[in-house]
Amino acid sequence: MFERLAVDVLKSVVSVFESFARQQFRERVANAEELTSDSGDVFERLDHTAALFSEHAGVDLSRPETVRAVVDQLDDLVTRLEQEISAL
Repeated sequence: MFERLAVDVLKSVVSVFESFARQQFRERVANAEELTSDSGDVFERLDHTAALFSEHAGVDLSRPETVRAVVDQLDDLVTRLEQEISAL
């Protein structure tokens, strides 16, 4: 049971990261749709995501401080989501 829960949580975290990366890329790159339209779900693979951000947004996802900033932003989003859900 614990293993299944861990797998489900990991899938959820990956999905949240994909959505977050897609949204951030669209906000930072004017022609983001054009760049990713023929690539399928390019944000499923970290190496493709990192290459896109590096080449088109000037963001180096291989740097620990950049990853920390991403994690902090995701944490803020999850906290806001928790607050919204508890307010329902």
